[in-house]
Amino acid sequence: LNAQTSASISAQQSRAASGIAQADKEIARVRDVLRMIDELETEYDKVRHIRDIVKSFRGRVEGLERRVDGKPPKGRGGAAAAGASCSHAGSRR
Repeated sequence: LNAQTSASISAQQSRAASGIAQADKEIARVRDVLRMIDELETEYDKVRHIRDIVKSFRGRVEGLERRVDGKPPKGRGGAAAAGASCSHAGSRR
């Protein structure tokens, strides 16, 4: 009876250790995925920041063109066309 109990305990410990090792692997995988998500969020923040800078520069350039020419930029059709191009860019998200 003693030998059977020891064998049973040993088998149970082996199964538990295997389960723990598998859980540790899955935890590491989830942490890796979370790290990659954090990196992607950082990259998206950079892209958003660049987009905002580009929008600002575009507005400043268009304003300077209007001041220099004394009219809306050539081929743009004024503010309505500028608004249409901005809404088109926003629809790509």
